[in-house]
Amino acid sequence: MDTSVSDARDPRQLAINLGCGRHPIASTPEVRWINIDALALPGVDWQYDLWQVPWPLPDESVDHVYSRFFLEHIPHTLPASHLDGFFAVWAEIWRVLKMGATTAHEVPWVLSMETWSD
Repeated sequence: MDTSVSDARDPRQLAINLGCGRHPIASTPEVRWINIDALALPGVDWQYDLWQVPWPLPDESVDHVYSRFFLEHIPHTLPASHLDGFFAVWAEIWRVLKMGATTAHEVPWVLSMETWSD
């Protein structure tokens, strides 16, 4: 996986879309999106198992982290490391974010009829 996230010739902010699945986000003139998923689906830029920590991203290299229906799939224990999955994934998000960066995540609403179907 190409982890060269910093490019002095590219002035755009860097954003990562965790577990993008079939919902990649297109880059814009202002933001370079890297869509990450464990499966090689259309639109996935980096095929990577996010349960493997640490992620191959430099510290403080990302301006924005986004996920849509990803966080609820974090295993209680990460298979390879036996770490607590929730804390390990959030520690990685924290590690790769630049100072002043943002993060946004969508998760199912508990009372939605489709919450338990995924």
